[in-house]
Amino acid sequence: RVIKKLSGTSKEDLQFIYDFSTRNNKNKAIFDTVNTSELLMFYCIYVFPEDIYYIPQEDVLILCQKEENTLHVFKVISEKSYHIDQIVSYVVDGYTNEIVLHFTPENNLDEYSQMKYEDSNTLFVKYTRPNMTLPKHFKHPITSQA
Repeated sequence: RVIKKLSGTSKEDLQFIYDFSTRNNKNKAIFDTVNTSELLMFYCIYVFPEDIYYIPQEDVLILCQKEENTLHVFKVISEKSYHIDQIVSYVVDGYTNEIVLHFTPENNLDEYSQMKYEDSNTLFVKYTRPNMTLPKHFKHPITSQA
């Protein structure tokens, strides 16, 4: 299994991440944002410069961070549908006993325990069509927050 670590300090890697995200982020989550590649780049450069990985077999970018026995997954970027458990299998190690998703994936929700998340931020949503509703449970992706 091959996984390529990318760097938020490498011009080549940043160009790859930007091109990949603008071309492939097709909202593969229950709740996601659009046209936020520039904001994603901020997070890649200033917040997660050493936590960016490309998985060529899956053609997926993943931003994740290991903290003791917990893997925090902040963003998965892919053109096609994916199963989150398959993607995280590339980055977990033998010491990982908890995975925290900081976004809501498009599938597999029944397989995960859900915790209520609260903070002091306010979420503004622009409805683009009549009768549009938000999912019952979702997490606004941290990489889309300004």
